[in-house]
Amino acid sequence: GFVMHCFRGLGQFFMAALIVAMPIVSAQAATFTAQEQASMKLVADFYEANDAMAAAGDPNMIRDIAAKYIGEGYIQHMAAGKKFGNGRDNFIRMALDMPKRPAPPAGSPPRQIQRAQVLALWAKDDLVIRVSGRGPTAPGASGPSNVIFNMFRVVDGKLVEHWDSSSSESPGMGGGPPGAGPAGARPAGPVPSGKPN
Repeated sequence: GFVMHCFRGLGQFFMAALIVAMPIVSAQAATFTAQEQASMKLVADFYEANDAMAAAGDPNMIRDIAAKYIGEGYIQHMAAGKKFGNGRDNFIRMALDMPKRPAPPAGSPPRQIQRAQVLALWAKDDLVIRVSGRGPTAPGASGPSNVIFNMFRVVDGKLVEHWDSSSSESPGMGGGPPGAGPAGARPAGPVPSGKPN
């Protein structure tokens, strides 16, 4: 509807603005407060944990990830959030509902996964924005085929709210739930998507 159209436009505007401003964001890294730096690390660590889960092929790891990173009253604005509802337990349900890949055989090394390329990580007050890219580029093109916008609100060292958008119009995983890669379909890592990114 109208609200989704406006959100999509806003997400695409933010993505374009952040990509243009990436050198500025990098140059201003020293201006982040200690709290903003801690929040950016929290988001980065959250995605690392999701990638590790995808590599292990064990979607049940999402329970420990959620306990460590997700606030109990977590608010999910992505489309899948409407299906599962808010809250940490529903975040886990959403992640476990994702398509699953079989776990690697016992004793084998973790599978190789395609990690999203982080294009920008930025924080202001209690908000953290992560812009990432995924997918191969077209021949002769530069940059990823899909640019993903994720924004989190952080309170007391936990992710308590999430928004996402993607340059791709097709529903699917973007670059993170928050919960993305949870079921191991893709590593963690946003048109508002119908599945975690």
